[in-house]
Amino acid sequence: MKRQALRPVLMDEPTTETLRFYTDVLGFSIDSYLEEWAWALVSKDDVSLMLSLPNAHDALGKPAFTGSFYRDWE
Repeated sequence: MKRQALRPVLMDEPTTETLRFYTDVLGFSIDSYLEEWAWALVSKDDVSLMLSLPNAHDALGKPAFTGSFYRDWE
């Protein structure tokens, strides 16, 4: 099997301001945004990132890596 994609999940609040930073400053595109889930998927070239609020039992002090990766295989 060959790895096709690897997407880390970052804890951050995917607000309009956050998404504007990823699109306007870093040049990412918004692939998916679910405001009611507080979740977004952004990508640029062959890089994808998921942005999500932490689970209810975790506090969001500052943006952080969740430790989760999602991967696609060929």
